[in-house]
Amino acid sequence: MYEGVHMEHQLPSRARRHGPWTALLGVAAIAASLLTPLSATAGIAESDTFASWKPYVNGGADVTSTADTATFHGGAASLKLVDTTPKAANVYGGVLQSVTVTPSTTYEFSAWVRAQDVPTTGTLQFVLSPDWTVRQTFPGGTYDWTRTTWTYTTTATQTAINYRIIQQNTGTYWLDDLSIVKQGTSENLVANPGFEDYTSVPPQTDPTLSIKTAVMLFDDQGTNIQVASNRASVQWTLSDAAGATLDSGDVATSAGTATLNLTGLARGYYDLHLSVDGGALVRDTSFAILGDRDGTHDTAFAVSDHLQTKVAQADVFGELGAASARFDLSWSSVEQVKGEYTFDTARDAKIQAIIDQGSRPLLILNYRNKFYDNNLTPSTPEGIAGFAAYAAAVAEHYGTTVDYEVYNEYNIGFNNGLCGRTADCYIQLLAPTYAAIKAAVPEATVVGPALAGIDLPWFTRLFELGGLDYLDVVSVHTYDYPYAPEGRGEAKQAQLAQLIRDYNDGKDKPLWMTEFGWSTATAINTDAEQAKYLVRGSVLLQAAGTDKMFVYDLLEDGTDDANREHRFGLLRNGGEGLTSLAPKQGYVAYAVLTRMLDGLAYVGPGDTETGAYAYEYSGAAGSTWVLWATSPKTVHVHADQDVTVTSMFGASTTYTPENGIVELTLGDQPVYVSGGGVTDVTSPLAASFSADAPDVVALAEGFGVKVTVDNTARPNASTDTITFRTGTTLVRVPSKPGEATSATLVAPAFDSVGTTQVAIDVERSGSAVAHIDVPVKVVDNQATVTAKPHFAAKTGTSQLLVTIENRSAETPLVVGQLTWEVGDLSGSAPTNVTIAPASTEQLTFDITGYAQWTPYDYSASATFSDGVVRTVTGKTAFAPVTPEGSEHSAADLGKTGTFIRLSNETEPSVGGTMWVGRTADGIVVHAVITDPAHDPAGAASQLYNGDSIQLSLAPGLPEANGPRVEYGVALLDSGVGTYRFSSPAAPVELPGTTVVRDENAKTTTYTVPISWAQMGIDPASEVLSYSFLVNDVANDVRMGYIEWASGIGKTKDVTQHLPLAFADAPEPQVPAAEAVEVTGGDAVAAGDDIALAATVGPAGAVQEVTWTSSDPAVATVDPDGTVHGAAEGAVTITAAAASDATVTTKHAVRVLPVAWTSTSYEKGARVSHEGAVYVAQWAAGAKDIPGASVKGPWAEEGAPTECAAGDGGAWTASGVYEAGASVIWKDHRWDAQWRSRGDEPGTGKKSPWKDAGAC
Repeated sequence: MYEGVHMEHQLPSRARRHGPWTALLGVAAIAASLLTPLSATAGIAESDTFASWKPYVNGGADVTSTADTATFHGGAASLKLVDTTPKAANVYGGVLQSVTVTPSTTYEFSAWVRAQDVPTTGTLQFVLSPDWTVRQTFPGGTYDWTRTTWTYTTTATQTAINYRIIQQNTGTYWLDDLSIVKQGTSENLVANPGFEDYTSVPPQTDPTLSIKTAVMLFDDQGTNIQVASNRASVQWTLSDAAGATLDSGDVATSAGTATLNLTGLARGYYDLHLSVDGGALVRDTSFAILGDRDGTHDTAFAVSDHLQTKVAQADVFGELGAASARFDLSWSSVEQVKGEYTFDTARDAKIQAIIDQGSRPLLILNYRNKFYDNNLTPSTPEGIAGFAAYAAAVAEHYGTTVDYEVYNEYNIGFNNGLCGRTADCYIQLLAPTYAAIKAAVPEATVVGPALAGIDLPWFTRLFELGGLDYLDVVSVHTYDYPYAPEGRGEAKQAQLAQLIRDYNDGKDKPLWMTEFGWSTATAINTDAEQAKYLVRGSVLLQAAGTDKMFVYDLLEDGTDDANREHRFGLLRNGGEGLTSLAPKQGYVAYAVLTRMLDGLAYVGPGDTETGAYAYEYSGAAGSTWVLWATSPKTVHVHADQDVTVTSMFGASTTYTPENGIVELTLGDQPVYVSGGGVTDVTSPLAASFSADAPDVVALAEGFGVKVTVDNTARPNASTDTITFRTGTTLVRVPSKPGEATSATLVAPAFDSVGTTQVAIDVERSGSAVAHIDVPVKVVDNQATVTAKPHFAAKTGTSQLLVTIENRSAETPLVVGQLTWEVGDLSGSAPTNVTIAPASTEQLTFDITGYAQWTPYDYSASATFSDGVVRTVTGKTAFAPVTPEGSEHSAADLGKTGTFIRLSNETEPSVGGTMWVGRTADGIVVHAVITDPAHDPAGAASQLYNGDSIQLSLAPGLPEANGPRVEYGVALLDSGVGTYRFSSPAAPVELPGTTVVRDENAKTTTYTVPISWAQMGIDPASEVLSYSFLVNDVANDVRMGYIEWASGIGKTKDVTQHLPLAFADAPEPQVPAAEAVEVTGGDAVAAGDDIALAATVGPAGAVQEVTWTSSDPAVATVDPDGTVHGAAEGAVTITAAAASDATVTTKHAVRVLPVAWTSTSYEKGARVSHEGAVYVAQWAAGAKDIPGASVKGPWAEEGAPTECAAGDGGAWTASGVYEAGASVIWKDHRWDAQWRSRGDEPGTGKKSPWKDAGAC
């Protein structure tokens, strides 16, 4: 219990002051001016040795602990801690002293501390509680000597305080005059509290450290681990499977060796971190404490191995409990001289050791021999006969003590024979080999075909050919990594079991899964995932009709963490100093599985809701159930006596039923429920107890879990108190009839990242009555940085979106600098971007100068104010998925794809383009492939053995273990074939898919629609992960393939995909304006309007124009082209293209007098009527309509007309012209000789008009 803190601050030449740290910060600037600069320091190698104190570092931190005789509070020296390593998860250092204390006792603490240039996070801490949850934290900054006091009450079981002083960020602290005093006493329990007792010891060089214990598997009798080092002591830290630190210490060496005694630990899996020289050299290993086993090995669970030469490798099958052990006995190793068969005595000794431990060997008869068929897989009569003879020799040597499997994965690359990889070819090898083995050992068990993948068409053909007559056991391989097993391999295995019955007169034939497993290589699966998936997958396979399953494999094949094949094993293959056989979590989980189900018969599944899995096994002592859930589900275990719940790693707890029920809330780690009184497992209508934790919690930060007692459906429930307990914390919740009551349980902080669970026991009256497993994801409490391509709406501008997420629930983050690179392009963001706790910030950068559908290396790096740097790197592409039918870009596979050669061909014979469109229903993949000849495979399931395409999709950005789907499409002889290669593999309908071959153009055109549901992708997504592959086959030989992105052909890996970004249809290219044409009237009466319209050319140009008037006093014009006549006169209206104001046209408008109305007018009045101008020659009445009579009062004034002989008004019949007037008529100018009205120029013998010339 953490009870209080009191602090003092001391300024030079001033009295001591008391107050909180907030007051101290106000004088930090004054204190800073009094401190001297620090010189550069080295690392742990230059640390002094302090009596009773031990310096240490973790995670490679560069922390130096030295005696400072120039700066101290009291005495003659102080401890000076200098850290040059920026804050990072699990990177820290300091000094440690173990102080003996009394449980449940309050102690008073005091420390004098001085600081310089320490950031505000990752500051100095004193660890007090055994689980590290109680710590005294000191502020960062710069300040002089300050005294801090506080109290702490030890836990009920605590007998020592490992007084660990931690520094986790850059800067310098000084410590002096420390004290721990039991309350009510005066004795200081800290030894060497002022650090005056020290020795400067020159560092040693080239430390050594190794583990000497051959097999890191122990029973309940004791756990002693031998280590060797040239150092005086070895530091160790012990953690459990969840990454929680359990204990730490150091062990002294004698003559270069030491024994670490960890006896007393519960059964389970443990990680062990060893180091010397304060972390200068480390070794990380693991061990397990397993219960005894009776040695019957009566289960369906087995293992594959390679029988490598690791010391004691053949001695761990018994501890694993494997019913069988599979390994190869190659033809080339047995027949080294043609016709002679030899058997290695060392190998035989290992095989016998495995048999002695209770595991039955399954020998793989495989591959080829240089004496036959040019060292290819046998296909000729001679080669097949030679293989059969080798198989017979092996059978004669080992007899019925082993079983025999004919070849390994005949349908893929392990078979390079000339016949091919079909079932027709395999039976030519199988039938004589089966006969030869049976002739040698009639009771031998022959197994096959060990097919790669549950290829039902392949099996169907084998069975049609009578293959079941030559097999005692049918075997197959399937791998579901990186995915969880549910709904995958076991579903296809059930189909295979039914297929066997269909061809075996309705009877079963033993069905073995002789390879399955999960790799823990980087970016595939974690150790924890491998462990839980192995148990779940094994039980599911057995439920699907599998009689025996062999996990692949026992020992890791190599030491490369990035190599998938190196990390399938259940035992670690360590590097230097790690030659021991150390278990992974998967080994322990599998060993517990074989122990819990040894001798039990599979019964069947329980009646539980979707997502909860319950499988019953029975034996003489009662039933054992295997339970788990893919997401938290509650089940009721029906029992009339106490039940035992055993964890995946073997730890057991007893629970007492309440009203015949033990309630369990399951997580994704399987548990075993056993006890003579267990009768059933069901899903309840409602849970009595529940717990809710945050989905994501930060590393090293405690968090709250809401726990609830729900009696809403139980009005008669008892009134008492329920205790929820996890680790070292608990909370009590009242149980009230008919009500739900809740409280917050404070869960201890986790010390390692990853997905784990909080295990909570529910107790009533001191007895455990229920259990809850709550999943949580532990993440680094700094930021995560992601970067993805994006296309801006409408403009289609390519952008890089960098998202920074603050995973801490407590601490804000300040980005001091962010830089990015895409290919040769680079940029940066504004500094000092603050990200609040539990929030995200997205920064957008426009990207120009790139090529679409081209892979680029990229990086984005964020530097935070505390010096922590987060960098994300990889490959990306700016590949837009636009609406189907719109303008699109495409990948040129010859330029942006990669050719993977599988033959002697150095260059591909195929090429072409590929692009992706979007519809409301999903996407459409388009490809136009150039290929001189189309050479298809025989079946859709094998389409990759012919000309075809394959594509893989996953939601969001490429990430490890992301869900993916993979489809293949081909034009087969039977028509278009479509197949889903991701689990569960099967033929699939992709409606609308077409494949068209054009022999003239030598192209194959693919159109492949895939719905959102078939992809498992949300239509609202911004990006998806994608890879595309074109298979190149010629004359039935797979020449290779071109891939855009990767993660299909060589390995199934979403992290090798590239992102596609959904984008709007690109806006059409708009041509520049070249001309403007105006249409509409050219005359308007004053006070009236006319409408003008403008057309901008060429077609497709922006049509908007701006209008202006040359004389607004005569006429104005609106933005829409409406002209308003204001006063009689002439005006020019100009229309200019809005997109280019230099492109214009002019339109003349004549503004006429006001329009005539039926009223009286005086002589000389001017009006307009029907587009003409009239002048009253005398007073006009209301009935005198202009233009009605050429003799009336209204004389029409001709419109102004241009003429080469001289401009004038057009002649009108009603016009009145005086002598000397000029008019234009019939393209001539006419001059009046006397007054005229109604006399048409050019007519009559005596005309008033004289022709003045042609226009």
